[in-house]
Amino acid sequence: SCSHVFEDDRSTATGASTHSMHGKGVTAYREQLHVPLVVRHPGHAASASKECVAVTSHLDITPTLLGLAGVSNDERQAMAPQMHGHDLSGLLASPESAGAGAVRESTLYNFNM
Repeated sequence: SCSHVFEDDRSTATGASTHSMHGKGVTAYREQLHVPLVVRHPGHAASASKECVAVTSHLDITPTLLGLAGVSNDERQAMAPQMHGHDLSGLLASPESAGAGAVRESTLYNFNM
């Protein structure tokens, strides 16, 4: 089986650059804060085309891939105790029912030139 993960760090793939988004990084455009993270796994085919509003982070990608590979949180902590992020694989069972705070209460946007 093969998992597919698509992630975009600027939302250019969702058309943000086509409507005159200027000053990337200087301001907090919605398109910069709500970037796509698409996860597709054969074990969760029913979740295809479902949208999840849970607040996630790029830090969640590695723990999620490990979770999809069958690595438990305890095993992950033993292998890499310094690894941050959350395993999102549990959200794939019913992504549309997860609320914004299902993974974390909030996220921090910080820009420093």
